[in-house]
Amino acid sequence: DASADLGPIEDQAMATISVSVEASGFEINRLGGPLSETPVIVAVTGVDADARVSAFRQRLVRYLLDHGADPDLPELHPMAVDAVIRAAVLNHFECLQIIASAMKPLAFAAALNERPMINGQTALDDTVHRALTATDATAQSHLDQIRWAIAHGARTDIEDFTGTSVANRARLALDDPILKARAPAVLEALGLPR
Repeated sequence: DASADLGPIEDQAMATISVSVEASGFEINRLGGPLSETPVIVAVTGVDADARVSAFRQRLVRYLLDHGADPDLPELHPMAVDAVIRAAVLNHFECLQIIASAMKPLAFAAALNERPMINGQTALDDTVHRALTATDATAQSHLDQIRWAIAHGARTDIEDFTGTSVANRARLALDDPILKARAPAVLEALGLPR
């Protein structure tokens, strides 16, 4: 439970963050740091070492959103993506759900279908990439995220800058010697025939 008391380290980190966020003049959507990211993008960047880190990340994302963070503002570097795409790419499914609850449905669907200038790959495209190469331990989470994204407006027909759509990428994986193991499950999650 992300709202639970996680422990002294996490509580101290949240206290430190709270002092900064609630200070007069703090700009919750300011681009900062060497990668010119908003605080909420920073919060969904990185992998979760364990359940505690995941719970803390969720708590932090909810806190930032509650204080006015805009998850739809893109970073400048390295990929010019917003928190929606970053959370999807890194399979922070719970954070993605928290973000969706803070946005209007049409705005969230538009963010899911945004084509970043670096590669044109939407949040769903990145999720499909991850699902096709997932380990047995993480595959179900990726498939659940795909189904959920489709239910929230993600489209399978948007082409990236190579001209390949999510639907075509999943179908092409059926003939790939490495990716074909997960391809049927990914197509099923996308709601597409083989």
